[in-house]
Amino acid sequence: MKNIYYFSHDTNANRDDKILSMRVDYGWEGYGWYWAIIETMAETSNYKLKLINSDPNRVAIAGLSLCHNIPIEKLEKFIDDCIKKYELFEADKEYFWSKTLLNRLSIRDEKTIKLRDAGIKGAERRWGSDSHPNGEANGHPNGNEIKGKEIKGKEIKKKKDKYMDVVYLTKEEHQKLINTFGEDIAKYKIEELNNSIMSKGYKYKSHYYTILCWDRKNKKGDQNGRNKQKNKQPQEPGKNKYSHLEKEYKV
Repeated sequence: MKNIYYFSHDTNANRDDKILSMRVDYGWEGYGWYWAIIETMAETSNYKLKLINSDPNRVAIAGLSLCHNIPIEKLEKFIDDCIKKYELFEADKEYFWSKTLLNRLSIRDEKTIKLRDAGIKGAERRWGSDSHPNGEANGHPNGNEIKGKEIKGKEIKKKKDKYMDVVYLTKEEHQKLINTFGEDIAKYKIEELNNSIMSKGYKYKSHYYTILCWDRKNKKGDQNGRNKQKNKQPQEPGKNKYSHLEKEYKV
C-alpha cells in the first residue's frame, strides 16, 4: 500500500452527467460505492484495480467486496455498469481504472518529484556538497568527473560527512575537533549541536565554526562567573545585608 495522501476531486462531482446516470439506477448508495472504489484505486501502486469477472479468479473482487461490505454479485454488476454503461471507468483485459483519477494523481506525483529534487539540490548547496552520499554527482556514475569539468578551475568545495543526524563536517574539520578537545569531548560537542538543531531547527553556515564559537562563549561565561565570585565581598558575621537600605531610607 502506498503512503496515505489526499487527492483532489470536484465539489460538484455528484452532479456530473455520468454520476447522475449512475445515481438514477444505484442512488446515493452507488455514489458511496463509486468513491470507495476510487479511494482504493488511489492506494495502489499503479492506481488501477484488477478486473476479474470469471469465478476462478474472483479473489480480487471478493477482497474489495469484503473491505467495503458490498455483496460480491452487486459489486461485480456495479463495476461492469460503471465501465460499459456509465463510462465512469476504463478497462483492458486485466485492469480497470478512472481516467480522471489517473490524470489528477499524475499531476500530484510530478509536483512531488519536483519538490523532492529541489530539496535535494537545496541540501547540497547548503552543506557545500557537490555529490550524493554515494559520491556520484547528480546520480551519474562519472558525475564527479563531469562536475569537475563543468566548474573548470574553480575551487571545489570539500565534501562533508554527516555525523549523527544533521551535523556536517569535512574529515579535516572533524580531526581538528578531536585534536583540540579530545575524542570524547569532540563527540559530546557534536551531539550537543545535533540536538540543538533537531529540537529547535537552528541553521548554521558552518557547523565546525559553530562548535568553536559555542566553546569560546562557554569559556567566557565560566571566566565571568569566576571573576564575579572572586570580587564578591564576604558578609561580616551578624551584619544585616540590607543595612545600606536601612541607612538610606532611615528605616
